[in-house]
Amino acid sequence: MKKALATILALVMALGLTTAAWAEGEGAAKVAKIGDNEYATLQEAVNAATEGQTIVLLKDVDASSVVTVGKKVVLDMNGKKLYNITDIWNEGTGAWSLISVREHGDLTITGNGTFAAKENDCYAVDVQDGGKVTIQNGTFIGNIHAVYVLTGTAIINGGTYTVQQKFSEAKPYDFVLNCYDANHTNGTATITVNGGEFPQIDPSNCKAEGEGTNFVAAGVAVATVAEGDNTSYAVGSAVIAAAANSGKSVTVTKAGPITGVDAGKSIAVAEGVTGVTVNSVPVTGDSYTVPQPPRYYYNSTTTTTDTKTTGTKGSPKTFDAGIALYVGMALTSAAGVAFVGKKRED
Repeated sequence: MKKALATILALVMALGLTTAAWAEGEGAAKVAKIGDNEYATLQEAVNAATEGQTIVLLKDVDASSVVTVGKKVVLDMNGKKLYNITDIWNEGTGAWSLISVREHGDLTITGNGTFAAKENDCYAVDVQDGGKVTIQNGTFIGNIHAVYVLTGTAIINGGTYTVQQKFSEAKPYDFVLNCYDANHTNGTATITVNGGEFPQIDPSNCKAEGEGTNFVAAGVAVATVAEGDNTSYAVGSAVIAAAANSGKSVTVTKAGPITGVDAGKSIAVAEGVTGVTVNSVPVTGDSYTVPQPPRYYYNSTTTTTDTKTTGTKGSPKTFDAGIALYVGMALTSAAGVAFVGKKRED
């Protein structure tokens, strides 16, 4: 009896271990999907993707190692977070960031998610081997650099960019965006900013590639945004207009068209800056307030003619058919009476 009981207990324990293993494997929650196919890690999803496919994050992802992209794909962050708890940085292997675009890969990041590197560890995004990253939106938190380009291209159309670890006390935030200097000089490493929010640097006038480095595209406006004691830099019409519409103090430091500013909101222009337009109106002074739309008042055009004069009545100017008929009938009746009377006399 004891042997049988021991055997049963052993079988139950084995079954329990098997079930737990299955739960950690096949039954574990997936972190990303492509279409209807789901994957246990983001790197597995990237590896499985074909050119041009979209990878959608399903949950926040703890990246224990750098995620590498070497093909053309879209990463929809779906409002989720990519972060790391353990260190990723390894300079010798090129493990510098949470995600790295390599081997002429072409990555588009959208979905308004967050890249949050562990403090004092890695960057948020890097580009190597002639790759390309296009960032549409999101929050990017790195160390020393939020976005770094060794060789290749980074196009920033939106998002917010900050670093935790400073480069130095003398230059704490000068390299939030950065290229490898020699490659930036020869044109093989570029960063182009079309929009975004930069709480720590002015991307149109920083020191990343030397004094006065400008990463902002030609014709794109830049403005300081002040709220209380905090000042940040807004790039692009949409971001600047949103700041002005929210009641923040906005001063344009690099000219460009700004649209979508609400009536009654003001935008200042820094000294020496020309060529600024707000809602298609050229700004000629040091500030511009969008006017309120005109108000129109409608008066009735109907007039009433009073035919009365003091003590008299006006003559009607129309012929009343009813009165005429009545008069006609009366005359006919009188004529008939006269005729009958005459006939009686005869």
